[in-house]
Amino acid sequence: MANRLLAGPSLASVKRRRLMLIGLIVLLVAGTVIYYSESARQSAQQQSAAGLSQARARAIARAKVLAKASAARAAAPKSLIAAGRVAPSTQSAALFAPHSWYVAPPPVAAVAEAPAAPTAPPLPYAFVGSYTPAGERATYFLSRADRVIDAHIGDKLDGVLLFEKIEGGQLVFNYLPLNIRQTLPAGVVQ
Repeated sequence: MANRLLAGPSLASVKRRRLMLIGLIVLLVAGTVIYYSESARQSAQQQSAAGLSQARARAIARAKVLAKASAARAAAPKSLIAAGRVAPSTQSAALFAPHSWYVAPPPVAAVAEAPAAPTAPPLPYAFVGSYTPAGERATYFLSRADRVIDAHIGDKLDGVLLFEKIEGGQLVFNYLPLNIRQTLPAGVVQ
């Protein structure tokens, strides 16, 4: 027996104590979890019941206010309604309805304008002068930008202008793509 006191507890008894301690801890944790979950559930039930009773109370109060307002509207003198101080019951539902400030643009007139008639570009030449040798055709000098050209009646200039004739002191050209006649003042030409 003296040996046993000095040797300490046996290995089996130490294991048994540890198992009992672990079991006790597990039971305490499980009990705590169950207790708090049950109290949270009860608290949620109480809050939802309180929320329902508050919502019911608000609905009743709102109904009372609406009943008072409709009674006041019904009791309002016709002069107040006519003066615009009390909204008629036909318009009261639209007091807080959403409104839009959008204004539709005026309709566009569907008038189809006739396209403008094509025109010839302005003549790029200026009259410089003319020379008529004895017994020969007249030569007309025209300038364009920095060059001077000589032209005779019947010549085609730049591939698009036909020098047709001289009439009333003006040179007459025909713009061939559009068959439009153009004139260039030439002063007194014979």
